[in-house]
Amino acid sequence: MKKPTKIFCLLMLLGMECFSQANQPGSTNFNAYVGTDWYKFVFQNQFTDTTKVSEVNEDDQNVVVEKRFNVVSKSSSGCWGVRVEHFLTKRFTIGLDFWYAHTSVVARVIKTEYSDSKYDTTFHYYSNKPTILHSTSAIISKDLSRLNSTLRFDLHLGRSPFFDPYFHLAMGAAFYKFVVTSSNTDVHEEIPFYFPLSFKFGSGAKFWLGKNTAGFVEVSIGGPLVVGGICYKLPQKIKLDLNEERSY
Repeated sequence: MKKPTKIFCLLMLLGMECFSQANQPGSTNFNAYVGTDWYKFVFQNQFTDTTKVSEVNEDDQNVVVEKRFNVVSKSSSGCWGVRVEHFLTKRFTIGLDFWYAHTSVVARVIKTEYSDSKYDTTFHYYSNKPTILHSTSAIISKDLSRLNSTLRFDLHLGRSPFFDPYFHLAMGAAFYKFVVTSSNTDVHEEIPFYFPLSFKFGSGAKFWLGKNTAGFVEVSIGGPLVVGGICYKLPQKIKLDLNEERSY
């Protein structure tokens, strides 16, 4: 047997006695995690090199306005989160969950106005291509930072001493900083909008590796999409029975 395998088996045997105590009522766990959230994919992928939006000019129905977006850069960080959970029973926990994420995208938008009529008024003949009337461009930047603070409830289903699957539900407040800038508002302009509430539902599992330490993964809807992290069980205070008779 290879040395890493021996070490792993030894840790499992040493910790097995304490695994069944992981979900004891009154115990408290501290969790730290990192992952990615669905906002990143929705926010950054709204602009692609093939994104095109066409609309009819309100003043002239024969003039069509076309916007093409070319992504210049995009970046993201997080999400990072911390959570404290307290076991009310062996099955139910209540806790506070905080996570932060940031994402941004910069794109060039080209606005072109052209006549939808096939008749060229300059050379007085019918063309197979529409006549370009005007073309301008601008650089837009969208920057979104999110801090979520939620009250979380977990339902633990596992019976295994070292494997703990669970469902979770979290609700709370979302604090956003959403900034949209444009080098030319006549070409493109947006009004920032956000929803001030935070909601998350999903499932996960903990894998206890020792007396006080576990790893976990979660999949959620509404908050971080996929996260992974570590869990540390805080030592419980030793309760003394004052009525216990002492023998000397």
